[in-house]
Amino acid sequence: MTYTSWYILVVELCKVFQHDNKNQHFNVYGFLNKLKNDYKKLECKDLLSKSEIDKLYNDFNSEEIISIRDKLVILRNKFYAHTDRQDEQIINDKNVDLLEIKKLFDILKNFIFEIKSIVFHSHVIFEEDIFVGLDDVLKNIDKNNKRQHEKFLKEVEEEVEKRNEKN
Repeated sequence: MTYTSWYILVVELCKVFQHDNKNQHFNVYGFLNKLKNDYKKLECKDLLSKSEIDKLYNDFNSEEIISIRDKLVILRNKFYAHTDRQDEQIINDKNVDLLEIKKLFDILKNFIFEIKSIVFHSHVIFEEDIFVGLDDVLKNIDKNNKRQHEKFLKEVEEEVEKRNEKN
């Protein structure tokens, strides 16, 4: 479960943060570049100044964020995407820790908060903790397993009844 959770986290963060990823619709850099390069065409340019866009752009292009982003991309490309040829040295050299993940979430939360506040005059409330309660996850898995088990038993009972009716 831990491996799968990290795998999904790395892949999804790469979709959001990979700098040259034009295939992802929710890529922050694609959105920032669009704001920056097409500023004159923006409908909201009277609400969102060029200097505010530049600040957001610079925040996402800080050395620290670039370093974390690049490690994520390498981790995804060289480790998680090629499970048939995993190199333990990559995971040791390019692993991302929880503090780095938190920094990515913090800058993303700030970005969303700023855009919503400035452009839409509304706010977003984020949970303070980036981690999901394991108890809740396990309870949901257990509920789902019970539901699937009950469904299976009901199907078996129906099949037995059909056979009994034919005989």
